Amino acid sequence: LSKRRHLVLPRAVSPCYLDSLMPAIVGAGGPPLFRPQNVTYNGGVANVRNWRISCYLEVMEGGVPCTDPSLELLSHCSDLLGTCDGLFSTWYRQQHACNDSSTSMYCVDESGDPLISRLMTFIT
Repeated sequence: LSKRRHLVLPRAVSPCYLDSLMPAIVGAGGPPLFRPQNVTYNGGVANVRNWRISCYLEVMEGGVPCTDPSLELLSHCSDLLGTCDGLFSTWYRQQHACNDSSTSMYCVDESGDPLISRLMTFIT
């Protein structure tokens, strides 16, 4: 089993499904779910302190930047996020396939899949 740090899965998520999500996100036919939020960073690599091009769906408690997540956008994208969790879980399990399960550094569910915890989920 070849361990790959980076993996491209063309069309792992159906382009038609992604297209179906976009009208509500951009506001075709109503107010957009994507509403950029003001957040302040330490400047980062780009030396941009005030960031206003992302809309957060989930934020890590006490994390920086901190803003209120858009629960409407999170709800709209929840199935997509679940699919991404599954894809990441498969990749992560493959990365650690040869590890001794008794010394595993991650928790698993009843199917043996790694438990996924998203820290910061956003759309830019």
